[in-house]
Amino acid sequence: MLEAVAAVKQNGAFVISLTHFCPNSLADLADFHLYCWAPKQFLNKYDVTDRTSLYLVLRVLSERYWQKQSGCV
Repeated sequence: MLEAVAAVKQNGAFVISLTHFCPNSLADLADFHLYCWAPKQFLNKYDVTDRTSLYLVLRVLSERYWQKQSGCV
């Protein structure tokens, strides 16, 4: 993923990262940083971490994008 982000940035794309609060390579590459907190949880060795906060942020961003594209903002 990091290689893809670096490639699109070389072509002039604006990159928004949505990551956990800890320092990370993706946030370092991004132009704008958004952070979500979700403690890791495992049940019988399966990752059952609640990612609801991540999905809510993505939903709001995508709705704003499509509103802007349709001229409804």
